[in-house]
Amino acid sequence: MHDYIPVINYINKLTYVEFKNINKYYELEIEETQLEVVYRIIKNNIYALINSNYHRILYNYIKQKTSTSTCLKTEKLISEYHFYFKPVLNI
Repeated sequence: MHDYIPVINYINKLTYVEFKNINKYYELEIEETQLEVVYRIIKNNIYALINSNYHRILYNYIKQKTSTSTCLKTEKLISEYHFYFKPVLNI
């Protein structure tokens, strides 16, 4: 029923190093300087991540704080968050 709860718990515990490993493992190619900004945005906006009605707002915020290129690289990460932020993910 609430399959997003494990994802919320996972993201709440997610460290920057783990997020960096996700970027590397899935070859998202987000630049290091931008990666920390994206990490903080995701950590502070979990509800917007799990609710697809807010994805456009999240994209715009990432674009505003980083760059268009970084925003484009995060689109798949955000739209398929349940794939990238799995509690069973061992990287």
